[in-house]
Formats: sequence, C-alpha cells, structure tokens
Amino acid sequence: MAQDAARNLSVLEQRQRHRLHEGVKVIDSVTIQASAKRIFEFWSRFENLPLFIGHLDSVTPLSNQRSLWIWKALNGHKQIEWESVLIESEPYHLISWKTSPDSEVHHAGSVIFRELPYGRGTVVTVRMLYDPPLGGLADIFERIVGESPQYNLMNDLKKLRQLMEVGEIPRVDGQPTGGQPEEINPALH
Repeated sequence: MAQDAARNLSVLEQRQRHRLHEGVKVIDSVTIQASAKRIFEFWSRFENLPLFIGHLDSVTPLSNQRSLWIWKALNGHKQIEWESVLIESEPYHLISWKTSPDSEVHHAGSVIFRELPYGRGTVVTVRMLYDPPLGGLADIFERIVGESPQYNLMNDLKKLRQLMEVGEIPRVDGQPTGGQPEEINPALH
C-alpha cells in the first residue's frame, strides 16, 4: 500500500513538476512513538495542522475534500492563502493533496504513515513539491533569513512528534536564560 502511494506521488510529482516549473521538493521523515491510526486521525483533521506547522496560520475545512489554508510567508510579513484538494486518503496509511488550479500557491504533497513492528512506533514521511510564492524571490529571501523549506519541515515534524508523544510542544519563549549565578554557595552543592 505504501509503495503504491509512493508510486502515485511520483506520478503526481511528474505532472506537478511540469506545471510547477520544477519547483521546490522537500522530503523528511520522523519516527513517532504512537500508532499510525492515532497520528493519521490527528493529521486528517486539517485544522490541527497549525498546532505543529510553524508558518501555517490556519486551515479551514470547506468540504470533505477541500480546505482553505493561510500561510505566513517572508518571516510573517505576508499572508498567502490557497485552497487545497484532498486527492487520496487511505485510512492509517496515506493522505495526499494538491492545490486547486486557481490558488495563489501551487503545490502537491503526501504524508505516509508506516507502523513499525513490535510497537516501535510509526514512521511518518512527508513529501511536498511546490512553486514558491512570488516566484523564486520568496524562496531566496527565506533562505537568506535562515528559513529553508527543508529546515522548516524537519522542525515541524519534530513538533508533531512532541505533540503525539508528550501531548504538548515544549517552548522556551519568555523563559529567563540559564547561566551560572555570580556566586555558588558550596554548602548547597
């Protein structure tokens, strides 16, 4: 099943590449200590995606097959929205999507859920192909400020793992910096 999904995505990638002018391709995987069923059900509720996808502001379901996505680009200085269409959903194994033809951004992608034997978790693999908004300028700018698509995907998958395994994403925003106090009382150590 997962091989068929990968083959289907490969065909989809070939079609999309022609339309997307060779766009940007990103692929990454993470192993999560949770069942494929649990992760699939969480991901299938697209309104959950902004909980772990850093640049995604919101996803609003429009129907069973369509949803409206709002993305924060250029370090949050520009909002981009598009309509996404569910291409395939194979319970507990695969979700694939593409943007509608009239969308501001054109992309396609899939997520494959492969449960490991003996309760060792689930490998989640995300593959995306997209044409950067504003042409290649946005992609170049984001790389300059340290926000490459591959880096973002890697971080987003780490946050998904934390959310699925721990139930929350640990944050350090607003916490004081650690450091050694000026004097250490030896009696306390």
